[in-house]
Amino acid sequence: MARRWLIATFACLVQAGAVRAQVFDKARALLNGDSLAPAKYDTLYVQRVRDALALSGVVTGQAFGVDITDSLGGTLGYSTNNATQYGFAVALNWLSFEATFAVPAIDPADARKGVTESRSFGLSTTGRHLWGKALWNSSKGFYAMDPLRVDSAWVPGDPYPQRTDLVSNTFVASVNYGFNKRHRYSHQAAWSQVERQRRSAGTGVIGGSFWFSRLASEGSLVPQAQEQDYDPALLFDRLDRYIVAVKGGYTHTFTFWQRGYINLLLLPGFGVQRLLLRPVGSDERSTDWQGCSVSELRAGAGYNGPRWYAGLSLATFVNSGEVNDAVSIGTRYTQVRFAVGLRVRPPKSGFLRSIGL
Repeated sequence: MARRWLIATFACLVQAGAVRAQVFDKARALLNGDSLAPAKYDTLYVQRVRDALALSGVVTGQAFGVDITDSLGGTLGYSTNNATQYGFAVALNWLSFEATFAVPAIDPADARKGVTESRSFGLSTTGRHLWGKALWNSSKGFYAMDPLRVDSAWVPGDPYPQRTDLVSNTFVASVNYGFNKRHRYSHQAAWSQVERQRRSAGTGVIGGSFWFSRLASEGSLVPQAQEQDYDPALLFDRLDRYIVAVKGGYTHTFTFWQRGYINLLLLPGFGVQRLLLRPVGSDERSTDWQGCSVSELRAGAGYNGPRWYAGLSLATFVNSGEVNDAVSIGTRYTQVRFAVGLRVRPPKSGFLRSIGL
């Protein structure tokens, strides 16, 4: 009896391992295919650099903002005042990681707009058809983008009205699928430079996004002088926002002189959102799920040579949705990125090869 039980258990484990291996192999193939198999893409359009580890020096500028549109059509906007950040990026086949840090001694932020403390972490995957990104950002310290909406006596040259107590935490996850039926477009060439786009090509794209953001402050986000223009429920000191959305659009890379390129991606979309608001001095309130808009825009240009590369890109994630008939809230994240780097041979690792790296 015990022997039969051991045999049955062993058989189940073997079967489970086989199923897990099949699932893993399919996921790996979806991301980047079999790196040892013959090319399954048009080599006249895409040049793959085998066994290439892309190392980049990175300079970024980023900003996170929130906009509240009142019943009269005016917008109260707050934005971070991030200093330029410096760091590095590492990309190997479908996986990339990036870390940047502010160095005020090199490039300080605009002193008139106050001080922003900010941290960001990002992880990206870029395959033949599937690519995605997860980003977490925490920022403290915002300034009013239109000072006169907060202080009617403000004049150019004065410090901007600031909210040093305002804190934002945002998590954004985005996954996109490029149809790429002829396998002539390479998103890796456009964004991680692991490959090279030899001829111009593009593809239709569908995708999905998930947002979570929290705004918190020591008092109402709406200035006292503007309170009459807003629903009393919006005089809050904390706001949680959940968004689930779908997107669809197109991306294209234009090449010139075989090594230069310009890449554009536009993905408008729609989704549903739910808000949890805590009015000042009151209990938290929630809204029903309702429609909202979500858009992803990226543009980049650069040089992608046999070994050296450089690129300048702009990425923007924007969403907007109504709280009620008179008020809407929007959030946005924008990043400008410059990178220069080279490709080297990666360390030999059986584990890395087993996961398609």
